Amino acid sequence: MTVPRHLRDNHDNTDEAMIRFNGLAYALEIVGDEIPEGATKAASHWQAFYALLNELIDKHETIMRMRSLEWIGMGGNSTGESFTEAEIAKARGN
Repeated sequence: MTVPRHLRDNHDNTDEAMIRFNGLAYALEIVGDEIPEGATKAASHWQAFYALLNELIDKHETIMRMRSLEWIGMGGNSTGESFTEAEIAKARGN
């Protein structure tokens, strides 16, 4: 069975985002382990931690959106997400 190109593209896009998400999560763990006990939020370790945390939150939102587009691409409907007609058409291979 050949997987339609639009479904493969939807999956590959989500997969790439997951790889980046996992990398950010691991980096956040490393930075968190290096924060000195008693460090203030002005310390560079804390600033790095929060910068990575914000990136991780943004990436998570992107991934959830991509997962919804995968579902739409398989013929499902999205509830709670708003997509343009062009995004829906692309996800469905139109």
